[in-house]
Amino acid sequence: MLFLDLEKAFDRVDRRRLTQILSHKAKTMQEKHIVSLLAEVLKPNKIHLGEHAITDVRHGVPQGGVLSPALFNVYLHEALTNHPVLEDLIKGNRLLAYADDLAIIINYEDEVQSILEALDTLRPWGLKVNKQKSELLAETKEDVR
Repeated sequence: MLFLDLEKAFDRVDRRRLTQILSHKAKTMQEKHIVSLLAEVLKPNKIHLGEHAITDVRHGVPQGGVLSPALFNVYLHEALTNHPVLEDLIKGNRLLAYADDLAIIINYEDEVQSILEALDTLRPWGLKVNKQKSELLAETKEDVR
């Protein structure tokens, strides 16, 4: 098993990309209306300190928002299915995600490197594996006996 933590994942969601994903998935007028409401919530905004804008917020799902986990899941699923190795793991029920934590079932030792390389393709999505909070649990031949 490969257990992975995505570093500050909820804070790194590209809001514009998420809105595009949601727009693409919306088929009915009701869904399109909901996406336009979400787009308003997700549009870039500025944090002000007095009269000065400190930063322009373009990333992250709203902190503490009840929809934030669902929005993150949509974003993560799109990022993961963007790579054939990761998509195959999902289709084979070997990649499980809970919020920003992933568990991947490894069948063979030589799979680990290709999976890690595939996970590197999450970087353009703003998602990065936190190596300090991730681990590989391997079963040895002695464990099987």
